[in-house]
Parts: sequence; C-alpha cells; structure tokens
Amino acid sequence: MTNYDLPNGRLTLTINRADLPPDELFALGARANPRRAFLFVSKVLGKHWPVATTTLARIHALLAAKLPTALPAPVLFIGMAETATALAQGVFEAWLARAPQAEALYLHSSRLRVAGAEVLPFEESHSHAAQQWLHLPLDAENRRRFHAARSLVLIDDELSTGNTFRALAAALAPHLPALQTTHWLCLTDFSPPAADVIPRHSLLRGSWHYQATSIPPAMPPVAERAVTIADSGHGRLGIREALRLPESCFAGHAIHAGERVLVLGTGEYIHPPAVYARELAQRYGVHVWLQSSSRSPAQVWGALRHKRDFADPYDAGVPYYLYNLPPDHSYQHIHICHEHPANAALRATAAALGASLIQLT
Repeated sequence: MTNYDLPNGRLTLTINRADLPPDELFALGARANPRRAFLFVSKVLGKHWPVATTTLARIHALLAAKLPTALPAPVLFIGMAETATALAQGVFEAWLARAPQAEALYLHSSRLRVAGAEVLPFEESHSHAAQQWLHLPLDAENRRRFHAARSLVLIDDELSTGNTFRALAAALAPHLPALQTTHWLCLTDFSPPAADVIPRHSLLRGSWHYQATSIPPAMPPVAERAVTIADSGHGRLGIREALRLPESCFAGHAIHAGERVLVLGTGEYIHPPAVYARELAQRYGVHVWLQSSSRSPAQVWGALRHKRDFADPYDAGVPYYLYNLPPDHSYQHIHICHEHPANAALRATAAALGASLIQLT
C-alpha cells in the first residue's frame, strides 16, 4: 500500500499482482475533471506518453496470450474509445496471429457518428465525455459475425468499476442471441470483487482509494456539435483481419536510418497510426514512437509535464490536447496521421509543430 499526494487529494494504491513492474505500466497524473481527479497515465498505450513500437507489440502479445485460442466462434472483440482503440485492435491482431483460422470480428466504440450506420448508445459514467456509440456493421459478413457471436471480448486500458463494460453488455444483449461466454481484458484492473463470473485478464491487479482535499479545476466548457463522419474502414464498422495500410502512405519520406520520429494519432484514431509507426520503423530503419492527441483535460502535474492545445480534426467544437511534447524535444520528424482530409485546424497544428500530415486512407 502506497500513498500519493496529488494536487486535489490523496490516492492510496495497493498492488496485488503485476506481470510487469508497475512503473513500467503507468505513472500518476491529475485530471481537470471533478468526476475523477486523478489519472493513471499509461506508459504502454501510445496516448499521453510516447511509446516505442516494440513496446506496443510486446504489450499486445502479452494480453492476447491471456485469451484462449479456442473460444467459441464467431468471436466479437470490442475496444473502448477514446484511449484503448489501439490497444484493443493490437490485441485482436495478436490473438488472430495465434488463431489464424478463427472466425472473428473487431469493432471499437466511438464518440463520433458514422453516416448511415445504426448505433447502440451507452455511457462511460466517470468520463469527461460520457456518451459512447457502438456502430452496427454495414458489411453483410461483418453483420453476420456480429449477430452470431458466441464469444465476446471487451477491451479497455483500465478497469475501475466494470460499469462501462456492464453498460455496453446490456446494450449488446438483444443483438447477441447466441452469446455463450464473455471475457474482459485490460492493462490495469482496479475493479472490486464482483458477483459475476466473467473472466478478467490484466497485466496488473490492485485497488485504490481516493480522498479529496479540494475540487479540481473546472473542465473547459464544450459546445460539441453533432457531426457525422465517413467511415475510414479501420474499425468503427468492423474489421475481420489485421489492418493493412496503402503503400502510398510509406512513399517519399525524407527520413534516414537512425533518426527519431514521433507519429501522432488524432483522438480515437490511434491504431492505424500505430501500424504506420511500426511499418515506418521497419522500412526506414528509424526509431519511432507513437502518441496521440486526447480529449481528456488534465493538469500539468506528475507524469504530464507538458500540455498544448491540439486541433479538433473533426470540426466538432471539441478541445483536444497533446501532452508530454516539450518545446526542446529530440525528434527529427513528427508525422501527424489522420483519417479524413486535413481541416484548417489540423494544418495549423502541423505548421506549429513543424510536422508532416499523413492521411492513412
């Protein structure tokens, strides 16, 4: 049991089991969010903290190995936006590599609406942006696998109460009449003991208690506009195999072996940039780190040493932030990856960072 004094309270953390040293998995940060004033800043997600591509692959393989390969098929994998989309899809792909003949489907939730798709709404109650959407597949085979699923695998970076997974499972129940088994996967599991018998897999198991001493700064007001986006084919409506990017994404880069490259995802669009980062490292012989902008408002404290505003790539009126990129960073190149044509805000952010814009669709 260890106590940590944060800007607005004290966190008591107990670790019961860890497959890796806890300080390799996360450090502490402080949210600007009255609903939850602290943040486990993952060092292996590629979100608030830059992560090497080799680390991502190792973490995905470790989590995938915790799942049986002989799950009743079809197997439906669902990742949670915003933070866990790359983790979940990476675990899905690592599991497929171990079970290449398996009939499976991956989707991730979203805080955006895809034009023309039916959605299942559910809530992530502690979040700064509680509303989530799960889109039902449009492709006939993806839709068949979805409704015929006999195994369900839900993946998030952190499990605190299990309420988000339960909310999603309740929304899914009428659509999965053949479901036999459910598994929960996460990096860190701090959920309390539960009466259910759902298998839970994680790299760390523990518990926490938080005692507030003051109120965190108010979250910035958000006048989010309802926008619909075109599907990029990378996960929101379902994908059955490992993601492959167009060859054109990797052509013509003026980078040289041994250089340091930061690849930035945009919001929940993280896994395609992760694939891009891995391929860039292999093809050019460069050292590549992955990170992503975030909707999550946090304080500059602890593991979050720097904070800057970032473009809203969807013109939805949502503030985005980029953490831990200091002005004196050591990257020779920064590549901002996006799924739709770059808007004015994204072009301005790229200019401010001296970054290249890479559309991956």
